[in-house]
Amino acid sequence: FFSAVYSLFAVASPALAQMAYLAGEWSVDEVRLPREQSTALEAIVNGLDDTTPMRDQSENDFFRQTTRPVGKLVVETLNNEIGSCTATLIASDLVLTNAHCVVDYRGRVTAERGRLHLGWLDATREDEVRGFDVDVKNLVEVGSIAENDYAILRITSGNPSRTFGLVRLTDAVPEPGISLFIGHHPLGLPMVLSAAGNCLASGVSRGDFFHTCDTKPGSSGAPIFLVRPSSDKDDGAFAIHSRAVDENRNGGV
Repeated sequence: FFSAVYSLFAVASPALAQMAYLAGEWSVDEVRLPREQSTALEAIVNGLDDTTPMRDQSENDFFRQTTRPVGKLVVETLNNEIGSCTATLIASDLVLTNAHCVVDYRGRVTAERGRLHLGWLDATREDEVRGFDVDVKNLVEVGSIAENDYAILRITSGNPSRTFGLVRLTDAVPEPGISLFIGHHPLGLPMVLSAAGNCLASGVSRGDFFHTCDTKPGSSGAPIFLVRPSSDKDDGAFAIHSRAVDENRNGGV
């Protein structure tokens, strides 16, 4: 299983993104967080935010159902800062996110405590959100930020997959122009959807996957899916978003 994950995130250029950080005193247990402060280089492609609130999708909508196992990972750092990324359930007790959410460029753990919040779609419905503790110090597996920027973390409370399901990982490599979608938590806010015409594959180079889907700080770690998989084996996440590349593209691994 883990070797398959490693092959999925083979080699990437140095990541330019960061998780979204909060100003002030907050806790990983809190769902509703103030807008994060960050200098992260995540990008709204071409200057237009084409994301839509996931809550606007029907409960039975394909995008909403597929991204049920995707949540907001809130992390308390060793410096007592609070930050957030996006993370995905890939096994009953495992979540996948970016390495830069929990380690620094030397591979040193930067996190003290973590909690995954699932079902965060509507700021007025915090009662629908479920939180699960995540071990962000004893990492199950982690890649180098400069090379593959992924981390697998263990859930230490409950079994969220019973309610939210799992995301399957695939090795699909979409050609440029193929429609994609991403469910993510920009700035730690309720989940939004980047999809279809404004969210396209734009190529692969040296292990980097490029796309035009809009993101912001806090979107790091979000799984990337094909809108129309060509076969059952491609029906799953084939990459995770990691950073901005330039004003016209974002990057994933």
